[in-house]
Amino acid sequence: MFVLINIVICVILSLLTKQLDYGYKLMGVYGLFIIVPCWALSVRRLHDIGRNGWFLLLGLIPIIGPLMVLFLKAKRGNPYSNRYGAVPFI
Repeated sequence: MFVLINIVICVILSLLTKQLDYGYKLMGVYGLFIIVPCWALSVRRLHDIGRNGWFLLLGLIPIIGPLMVLFLKAKRGNPYSNRYGAVPFI
């Protein structure tokens, strides 16, 4: 749901950039506003597969790093509790 709502807001803001002179400022403020929740969701996803949140730093490696992080996020989560806590019921 977070990603869906984020996409809808980004589409609306991109439409506003064409209509308003300060639309790019709105996109920048929204980007700064949403960066911490995005990191938190990424760390939680890595915890679901039993990895440490520091694995997000792999994304800093040029070209192959973001692909590695995408692969880790796409892996099936561990259905049992791990060292980061119990798996929430979804």
